[in-house]
Amino acid sequence: MLRWAWTYVIVAELIGATSGSGRMIMDSQRLRGTGQMIVRIMVIWLIGLVTDFLLKAPNRRLFPWAML
Repeated sequence: MLRWAWTYVIVAELIGATSGSGRMIMDSQRLRGTGQMIVRIMVIWLIGLVTDFLLKAPNRRLFPWAML
């Protein structure tokens, strides 16, 4: 569920934020800063990946029946 939460945060930032990562991505797109846009997207992806790995082990210990 954390993956979906990250997705919703990014979508919300892309739609109506005046600051933040989503806004920076949109500004880079508008100004044709493809390199900056890709780096920012990769940073968001990396944060999501690290968070997923950090929470996967406690999730297995706390909810062993959910892995069946």
